Amino acid sequence: MIWNSTKIHCAFIQEYSFWEIHSGNSARFWEDSWQQLPKLASIFHKPLWQNHMQHSNLTKVSQYWQQQALQDFQQWKPASSWQTDWHGETYEDIDQELNQRQIKLSNQQDKLRWGHTSKGIFTTKEAYTIRYDHSHTEKDQLWNHIWQSRLWPKVSTFLWILRKKRILTWDNLQRRGFIGPSRCPNCTTHSESIMHLMESCPLAAQLWEKVNQCNNRTRIRQEDIATTLRTWPKHP
Repeated sequence: MIWNSTKIHCAFIQEYSFWEIHSGNSARFWEDSWQQLPKLASIFHKPLWQNHMQHSNLTKVSQYWQQQALQDFQQWKPASSWQTDWHGETYEDIDQELNQRQIKLSNQQDKLRWGHTSKGIFTTKEAYTIRYDHSHTEKDQLWNHIWQSRLWPKVSTFLWILRKKRILTWDNLQRRGFIGPSRCPNCTTHSESIMHLMESCPLAAQLWEKVNQCNNRTRIRQEDIATTLRTWPKHP
């Protein structure tokens, strides 16, 4: 479980990492993201370009520089095969792309950076923003209900874990490789799952009934835990 999780997050880190070019001896010219710009291999993807990249995927950025610098910036040295293997317009596209990636003259080592900010330092906040805020799903206002409510922190944390469906009931433990009987510790007659523990278990049903009576609220069976939590603030 730990290695699988590490593998997933490692791919995520690699996807949003880039090389800050100084000497150009570390970053691969085609296969790496550098200067906070996309990989050249992802921009030029036609078969003819791919054939050239296949033979040059280990070429470092520094191998395409001239020895002279102009106004403290490196000058590009196109490979001889570019003009012979590619059409004129293709060569112009590459030349235009490279001119956007200005590199100052430096003898320092290339630095591996993260994200889309100028600091280039990994933060959990930015990782969360990239991972979730850039998705196509609408932001769930339930988080505001949970974290802005006047609840004890342990209650808010529990609701957050509950919304994520990460409560360590036996159905979740078995997915993580634990071996043992899935039995509800309260009624001991049904298998233990989040929905059973929070709703259908006789003990949970009794607690819900008491809560409804105290708040003069008619309980409406919801589809899932998230819907119940989302509609609860509307019925104080």
